[in-house]
Amino acid sequence: MADADGQAAGVEAPIEAVAAAIDATETVEIARGALACAGATVARRFEPPVQALAGVIVASQRTIGPSVPASRSAAVIGVDESAVSHAVGLIEEKLTPPAPGARRRRLRQTIVAIDELLDAKDRGLENPPRLHGPAFEYADPRVLAMSTESLTELDGTELRAHRRRLEADLEVARLGVELYVHLHGDGPSRDRN
Repeated sequence: MADADGQAAGVEAPIEAVAAAIDATETVEIARGALACAGATVARRFEPPVQALAGVIVASQRTIGPSVPASRSAAVIGVDESAVSHAVGLIEEKLTPPAPGARRRRLRQTIVAIDELLDAKDRGLENPPRLHGPAFEYADPRVLAMSTESLTELDGTELRAHRRRLEADLEVARLGVELYVHLHGDGPSRDRN
């Protein structure tokens, strides 16, 4: 029987138990969100352990850590791998996909570049750090351009605010819009002041 969020009654405990059994406890909150976004379809078709494992697998694919393999984890939990794969597919159909890897990489590298600039400014340096090489290959050119000017001209408060916006954008890029909105209540701030 499904509740108002479309989850089977009692699926909360299995998510935590499944995640703990396969050493993926960092995925619990996102797995809950993925199952809630999937609605009643998954809850009606699959038993709670299959739902929980499918939610954990989807969550693992949208976090920084390693993805949870369906075959090994289904064996650990004692559920049918094909049922888990089918449930994963149904959940993914209900969610917007994560942004392409290139977009996520650009956001991550831009955040690292901002961190380097802020660190140098906070240490009282006037000369900016060198932001070259593969670690900054895809970073936003506007941020990289800041490394060619004196840090005394850099507005640290504005750059920190920009970093926070980029962090939210990266979270949206990882999770997809529906899952981000479910977990955070609204979209990332687009205020560019």
